[in-house]
Amino acid sequence: TDLFGEQAVLCGGTSDLILKGFETLVEAGYQPEIAYYEVLHELKLIVDLFYEGGITRMLEFISETAQYGDFVSGPRVIDASVKARMKDVLTDIQNGTFTRNWQAEYDAGLPNYKKFQQADKDHPIEKVGKELRAKMVWLQANAATYKRVREEPPQDRITRSVWFERKHRRFDEATWKHAAVKSRVNCSACHTGADQGDFDDDNVRLPVGVSGGHSGGNSGDNSGGLRRSGKD
Repeated sequence: TDLFGEQAVLCGGTSDLILKGFETLVEAGYQPEIAYYEVLHELKLIVDLFYEGGITRMLEFISETAQYGDFVSGPRVIDASVKARMKDVLTDIQNGTFTRNWQAEYDAGLPNYKKFQQADKDHPIEKVGKELRAKMVWLQANAATYKRVREEPPQDRITRSVWFERKHRRFDEATWKHAAVKSRVNCSACHTGADQGDFDDDNVRLPVGVSGGHSGGNSGDNSGGLRRSGKD
């Protein structure tokens, strides 16, 4: 089970899923830096939730939009054919094929091993990630220590960032518990273009019953220049 977990999910499966997601976004014209954050950097937030309370815990802390995407798109990416190939990997482990291939590779001086390893190191996501991580002061001070640190990393998620707090400071705690909002991570409750990465203030619609608004709005009223999605 240890070999299977490493190959199909924890190392091989996760690494390739990240790389394919990064390549998909970049090839579609998105900035490599944005792609890195979306498919690799933010993975820790999800893994931490898995670790704390399984898939149920993760579902409790993500937006309904993210949950729906999980339900309908996850099986499209990881479909029955992926499970079938996982079974092939397990079979190779069980019947000794993997061990024989690994021993032959080692005896030959690791030519394929070195080639595959270098390919991963040379992938564009590694160059982008190295540049971004160099700017993360907290990460540089605490990375690879393998020990629990007492202080939490600053801005470890966007809803705790200085930028987010500043933009949403006019909203009180009741806003985040509103039936149409539910949590700080449910961006699409007010940002009509959230699914396309559009968070422009001009495209914000406040749900009925929600007061306040983004700071920095152009309007002189209390709504911060935002429009409502219905009539009070």
